Amino acid sequence: MPDELAVGHVRGRARASRLGKEWAGVRLGTARSRPVPSSERGAAHFPDERAFAANGELARDMILRELASSLPIAWVTVGSAYGQDAQFRRSSEDAGITGIASPRSYDHRMSDAFTVLWTHDTCRALRRAGRVGERPPVAYSGIHQSLPTWSGARAGDEVYALHVNRCEVFVVSRMRVIDRERGDCCGTAPATWHDPHFPGHDDWSMLGAGGCGATAVHVDATPVRFDTPIPGDLLPTLTWRNNRGKTRNLKFVENGRLERSVSLQGFYRLAPESADALAGLVASTH
Repeated sequence: MPDELAVGHVRGRARASRLGKEWAGVRLGTARSRPVPSSERGAAHFPDERAFAANGELARDMILRELASSLPIAWVTVGSAYGQDAQFRRSSEDAGITGIASPRSYDHRMSDAFTVLWTHDTCRALRRAGRVGERPPVAYSGIHQSLPTWSGARAGDEVYALHVNRCEVFVVSRMRVIDRERGDCCGTAPATWHDPHFPGHDDWSMLGAGGCGATAVHVDATPVRFDTPIPGDLLPTLTWRNNRGKTRNLKFVENGRLERSVSLQGFYRLAPESADALAGLVASTH
């Protein structure tokens, strides 16, 4: 199952290379390096001196080679398999490539983007715990306005955590949904009401671990930060849409400032153009 990676520079030209099938059927996007048995090497005429690398690692090495060149690299486009590989995306972003475009979906469903509002209490707790600059591995979906349900969000979708402070709206983190299942990383399930619900993620409990009906949503997120404001001229153009396709904009925006945050309180799907706008904002600052 080949997948494609293209690296482009600011003049709009692209250098592309098609990566072939991975060795021994290791699944694209989730593979890890492993030795290739001698019997398999011989049958496939695979040289002994060649090391095995999964496709995500090959793609990462290609990007690093391009970065070492004289070209001013600006963006990377990848197929869905690479888009699902969180380590590949993170290593690319750490290397300075934030413009990574991918379908990120094995079922060919277009990925969606949502917003969720993080309150003053949540953001204050993040600061006190020293979580600024760290990447949250988990967020929480609930059943109450104080911890809204992440309705409609599936693996590959993106969720923008927003915070309103003094009438400015900030993007605190962009979270890409990995799964919505309770895993071993969540720790032992509580036996009583007094037990912590997700002891394995205690460092991030302020995101809603003890909220009404809380369930874990594992995410691949950008670092928490409070210095990425949404420009005032962008605020009134942001658009959300429901399942029936009906759209709405923010209320109470005056002179580029959000006077009341009621329109953000909940979990809402962004229209594609607004999702692209927030993606560009995050890419330009991370």
